[in-house]
Amino acid sequence: MYSRTVTEYLNQTVEKYPDKIAVQDSKQSLSFREVQKEAMQTATLISQYGLFKRPIAILLDKKYRVLYFPFGIAYSGNYYTIIDVKNASGTDSKNF
Repeated sequence: MYSRTVTEYLNQTVEKYPDKIAVQDSKQSLSFREVQKEAMQTATLISQYGLFKRPIAILLDKKYRVLYFPFGIAYSGNYYTIIDVKNASGTDSKNF
């Protein structure tokens, strides 16, 4: 059985609906094409640090960036967990 990755789903969606709004908050919106572009830039940055098959924690507020960071990490060959900054108070940074 063939298993697809989240990046394959994004690539297919960009092919079908490049200009459709993927995510928006009160200040900005991003199309699927823009999400993919931001994700690829994130992947390039991560790759420059030599990270591959590593866990990466994402500490973000609930804004549009929370969508393209995970895709960027996946494009770079790594995996992630999202931690909401509102729930991260008191989190021991040594665990990361």
